[in-house]
Amino acid sequence: MRNITIACFCICAGAATLAQTVTPISNLNQPTSGYYENVSVNYELGTAFITGNNAMSLSSFSISLDGVFPDFSGHLPGPLNLFLYADASGLPGSILTTMVNSSGISSPINPGIYSYVPASPTVLQPNTRYWIVANSSMSGRGASYSWNATPLISLDAGSSWVEGASVINNGGSWNVVVGSQLLFSVTVPGPPPLAIAQSIVLTYTNANGNDSYILQQNSDLATTNWVNVTNATLSGVLDNQVVFIVPPSASRLFYRLSPP
Repeated sequence: MRNITIACFCICAGAATLAQTVTPISNLNQPTSGYYENVSVNYELGTAFITGNNAMSLSSFSISLDGVFPDFSGHLPGPLNLFLYADASGLPGSILTTMVNSSGISSPINPGIYSYVPASPTVLQPNTRYWIVANSSMSGRGASYSWNATPLISLDAGSSWVEGASVINNGGSWNVVVGSQLLFSVTVPGPPPLAIAQSIVLTYTNANGNDSYILQQNSDLATTNWVNVTNATLSGVLDNQVVFIVPPSASRLFYRLSPP
């Protein structure tokens, strides 16, 4: 029995799975060292980021919370409100959209990272400063949330946008928080799948005119998942080249020639 070398290559007619989101900026993995800032009826917090060179739809914000402090009567703070603000000369300006807790938790009491999505579709413009702003206007005096912070001006690996200052408003005006950066991340949609609109042409050399092979396909190169191609049209032989025409597919496909 003659050994035959199998030819294998990949045609990507579309991504096998759509990437959900990417994170162009995050400092959630930076050490807190016990740093946090309070969000309450009297303390509104904000942190800035500057986008990259392309306009992107906003998918979500995430912030890291250390928990809550009750007031003197033991009452917990009211709902935590999160917003996207425009920039006004390096400080939060006007509200662009309200953010909604993606898990439906209006008052996140337990420590953890909480994700918020825009209430309406929002596009982040290129090379633009925006602000993530949190408040808790319905909290009783003294009850507050603890938004984790870090003393480091550092971003997590993979971040490509720029981190701005963190600010506090505790009397009608915004002031920069010195030596403390609030922990947050921003996500935007991942790349969409690519598609091939034209038919795919596959060829192999049949030098002596006697060799015949079976065209097979596979979605992930697993050794057991090869199946014969049944939707290809055999166009014939041209200059010792056997030609197959394969319709475009919505998924990633690998092709090989197998002995009959």
